[in-house]
Amino acid sequence: MRSASGELTGIVKVDAAMRPGAVSIPHGHHQANVNRLTNKDDIDVVTGMVRYSGIAVSLHPA
Repeated sequence: MRSASGELTGIVKVDAAMRPGAVSIPHGHHQANVNRLTNKDDIDVVTGMVRYSGIAVSLHPA
């Protein structure tokens, strides 16, 4: 999985309950450090916090 800021490698599970085109990664897993996909300079203008959701990613075979 890649974003404009970084990438992760992992196993993907397709879940029919998920919206098509959406990806969900739980926080707090060393193997899937979602912070690698974020950018400390991408600030949400409403909250003033770093954007940790709604990040565009693409999936590629490992």
